Amino acid sequence: IPEEVNGYKVIGITDTAFDYSLITKIKLSKNIKYIPDGAFKNASNLEYFYTEENDYFSVVDGILYNKNKDNLIFVPINYPNKDLILLDSIKQINDYALYANRGIETITFNKSLNKIGKYSFFNVYNLESIEFPSSLKIISEYAFKQNTALKTITFNEGLEEIGNNAFYGCTKIRKLTFPTTLKSIGDDAFYHCDYLSEINFNEGLISIGSRAFSNLSALTKIAFPSTLKSVGSSSFSACAYLKEVDFSNIQDIGNYAFALCSSLNKIELP
Repeated sequence: IPEEVNGYKVIGITDTAFDYSLITKIKLSKNIKYIPDGAFKNASNLEYFYTEENDYFSVVDGILYNKNKDNLIFVPINYPNKDLILLDSIKQINDYALYANRGIETITFNKSLNKIGKYSFFNVYNLESIEFPSSLKIISEYAFKQNTALKTITFNEGLEEIGNNAFYGCTKIRKLTFPTTLKSIGDDAFYHCDYLSEINFNEGLISIGSRAFSNLSALTKIAFPSTLKSVGSSSFSACAYLKEVDFSNIQDIGNYAFALCSSLNKIELP
């Protein structure tokens, strides 16, 4: 990215500037101040970033960060390393940070991360296992949508919110255990996780969004915590082999919450 064009300083780029570009390496000039989240999300051949001395951005091992290196901005889609270890300083993974990444197979989260942004791991090809740190509080909407290789997720105590569509279409996940700190699970959060057969909710959960666990063809039994107050519309619809549901203090069951659960034969209500 040049310092000047026709005598004008280049101080930023738009969010579509590199859409479908075949470029493999990007060097940021010292004048660049503005890079919107997702600016490189469709640059499918991108491997590395470089930068001169810049007051707003840093590059470490080809990965783009803000200057203080507490926000991970973008890992190139075609990044050549398979293993990603987050810097100790990272507090937030920005929106679209690993969008459609092809290279990363393992990720080690640091102990100060508190937020994972929207679409940050959307459609990551090869990531099979994730363990979130206890510092993490928020997994934003669409964060891990369509991670079709993802098999194992470990949530630790500290997590408070899972956003809409966060794990939509992660078809190979088989088991989930949620921490006691988790308050809400968003709409469509685990929709179409086809092989999910075991869900362990813990005390502390208050709400489950619409279609959050819809279309789980392997699920047979659910026991809800006493803290749960509401389940949204169609939240467990089309779980064809679900046989047992146990509520304790539920106050609101949304429309069609268990529609098309054709095997359901036992329900316990307060």
